[in-house]
Amino acid sequence: MKLLKKLASLAMSVVMLLSCVCFTAATTEAAEVIPVYLNGKQLEFPANDAQPQIYQNRTYVPIRKTAEYLGLSINWNSKTETLTFSREGVTIDHTMRSNIVYVSGNPRTFDTRSINVQNRTLMPIRMLGESIGATVDWDNDKRAVYIKTADYNEATTEAATAAPVVSSGSAKIINASLNKSSIGAGETVKLTVTAKDATRVRLVDAQTQKEIEVISEYGESDDGTRVFETLLKGENDSKDSVVKTVMVLAGNDSSFNESLSETRTVSYVVTTDKSSDDDDDDDDDEKETIKSDHLVSYKLDSTTYAEDDYANVTVVTDNEVSKVRITNSYSNGRTESSEYTEKSKERTFKLKPRLSQKGTVYLYITLYIEDEGYEAVQQKVKVTVGKTASSKKSYDELEIVDIDVLNDTVYVDEEAHVLVYTSTDVTEVSIYDEDDKKMATSYYYYSKEDGQLIWNLSFEVSSSGRQKYYAYAYNDDDEKVSEIFKLDGEKYSKNDAVVLSVEQRTSNVRDGDTCKFNVKCTNGIYKVILTDDRGRELGWESSSSKSGSNSEFTVKGTISDVESDYYIYGYDDADFKASVYKFRVVGSSSGDLQIISVDLDSNKVDIDDDIELTVETSTNVERLVIVDQDDNRVYKKTKPTKEKDDVYIWEISFSPEEKGRNTFTITIEDEDDNTEEYDFNVQVTK
Repeated sequence: MKLLKKLASLAMSVVMLLSCVCFTAATTEAAEVIPVYLNGKQLEFPANDAQPQIYQNRTYVPIRKTAEYLGLSINWNSKTETLTFSREGVTIDHTMRSNIVYVSGNPRTFDTRSINVQNRTLMPIRMLGESIGATVDWDNDKRAVYIKTADYNEATTEAATAAPVVSSGSAKIINASLNKSSIGAGETVKLTVTAKDATRVRLVDAQTQKEIEVISEYGESDDGTRVFETLLKGENDSKDSVVKTVMVLAGNDSSFNESLSETRTVSYVVTTDKSSDDDDDDDDDEKETIKSDHLVSYKLDSTTYAEDDYANVTVVTDNEVSKVRITNSYSNGRTESSEYTEKSKERTFKLKPRLSQKGTVYLYITLYIEDEGYEAVQQKVKVTVGKTASSKKSYDELEIVDIDVLNDTVYVDEEAHVLVYTSTDVTEVSIYDEDDKKMATSYYYYSKEDGQLIWNLSFEVSSSGRQKYYAYAYNDDDEKVSEIFKLDGEKYSKNDAVVLSVEQRTSNVRDGDTCKFNVKCTNGIYKVILTDDRGRELGWESSSSKSGSNSEFTVKGTISDVESDYYIYGYDDADFKASVYKFRVVGSSSGDLQIISVDLDSNKVDIDDDIELTVETSTNVERLVIVDQDDNRVYKKTKPTKEKDDVYIWEISFSPEEKGRNTFTITIEDEDDNTEEYDFNVQVTK
């Protein structure tokens, strides 16, 4: 019961938080302060903050303080004035001056808007409470609002006070996953739950707080965990798609574990279609009729792709559209763009969604209408993703293929980490801000995979808000191309409990490796935990130190999938999950043979001087060879200079033979004749 109350409070507060982007001006006249009770307990707000109050015959509540206690990650887009909240796989979008809320892309429309009072954002309480299935009552005599969640009653509360619920001990959910992220009304989705020390698993509807099912049959795994399975039916009577969120609790014969840290949530979309993922839908073989009045046309560069390819999608809209989103049918991943070119009252957007699953895939194009938000209609596009890498694209000409900002939130005076994917002829990558100030540059790519070079750059963010940056890629002839990317800078105070940054300290990371991270936090964070994108705990706090207003933690964890997202959760002194930091590991999921780094002493030398460099490689290298642009061997070595921390270090020196710009290729080889290559350039002068 305690968990259900927490869930109800959490669900209600999440919806409440959706409003904090809206800044509709409100009157500043003295307002009547209204007490608000949730399940019998009055909500408390700081004296120096805005208070619950009456405005235009509605009760509004401040929500900023609530957000601080929920551990929600927040992303603010100042150009589109959209705020995105995310927590455990669920994303919620709300836009300034709009009465529409999007839960994982699905719209919910209300008849009221947020207001701003003395720089504090408030939201109508009835709209918030009723949207999660709670009842909201107004007591005119007491001038108070009473909110009761679906599971709440006073008798249960009194009984719980007199006789606390028996703890279920160490029972906890390790993982919960669905075989589909989207189903049609009337269809089923398979839920698989892995639990520890549990004999039962309970499923609860996160919105209504009603019990869905208790599963008592399970299979034993070799590691001692137990696997529970069931089918969830897609129920949807509305005209629009809906998101279903299920809370999964582990228990034994006496009770269920009600600790939020030991439970998991899963979410899936129920569409109004009979079959949202039906590969036999012949109607999708041809382009569908344009569904949106604002969509002029759309075009893909192909209908067939290799796994992990990027589809090039061109979307043409009218001039009322300010942003385009593309989601897919197999995950919660999405690609958005607010960059466009405008001509004759039409806007052209270009997006590159990644296709990381084989088989038939559906892309859903959704348009963002200015002052209204995202449309409820989606344009469905069918593509086929191949089963082999033989059809992967080759990037031979000067091109920036993709830009990936590793960390979702970047705090002011902290570093942003960016991966730039380019064609193989690129020799330099630089990043500039809007004032044409160089923020970072690199002459050495991090790795070479799938016909692309991957460049790892980092730079310090100096101001808050949405900021635009330019990535430039250069080739040997000093030709260049550029791409725009954006990120959000966020301010914090020393009194906040915030995870500020995550620094990866292990460079040679492959799937299955243990990786070490330095985590910088404010002093309000007392412990940190590393998890994967499924909420599984991977790492632990091994040491910590304090310096001024900040704390630093060292965390280690096993990385099962380098290409996945990872999270650092920060806990305050009350053991509350106060902050979350999403990031990506810099590594490779390919084979073990690797050139980790190349440190060139200088990229310009005299013809009479030696070219000197230090190369770090994996420890399975049997020989290292360097050849020039004419394929003449200029250096060979079979033993490294030294070995340190499971890395070979090669200290190399050789003489150049020709003046001008020279290109050299480092090749490493293992005992099975597998090879890896790395190119570098040196200008040889008189």
